[in-house]
Amino acid sequence: MVVFHGGIYKGTEGVKRLYIDNFQARFVGGRNGPNYGFLLDHPQLQAIIDIDEDGLHAKARARSTMQAGLHDLATTDDPNSRDHVPRQWWEGGIYENRYVKEDGKWRILVLNYHGLWHANFEDGWA
Repeated sequence: MVVFHGGIYKGTEGVKRLYIDNFQARFVGGRNGPNYGFLLDHPQLQAIIDIDEDGLHAKARARSTMQAGLHDLATTDDPNSRDHVPRQWWEGGIYENRYVKEDGKWRILVLNYHGLWHANFEDGWA
């Protein structure tokens, strides 16, 4: 399950709805894979991970400082797409994720991101 921008996305269909129908359509014009001139660096930093006593469940809290943007030389075949407009922004937030260990592998049970601030590069976050 993913909780993001007021929506809840459960299971495989929910993840497809978020990452393909929303993010891929909105940010890269439906294209898959690396996209020339598009940056979306969204690291999870300073993570604190707590594993439950059962050894099968865990929770993690991490910060993120995202850098994102579209270079002015990047192009798209769709003249009506926002993809041809150069833009850049910063974003900061907190991840509060839950994990489950299945068949010896840790898997995401809940990916929960709370965006706390958003700013363009020109004005900064101050």
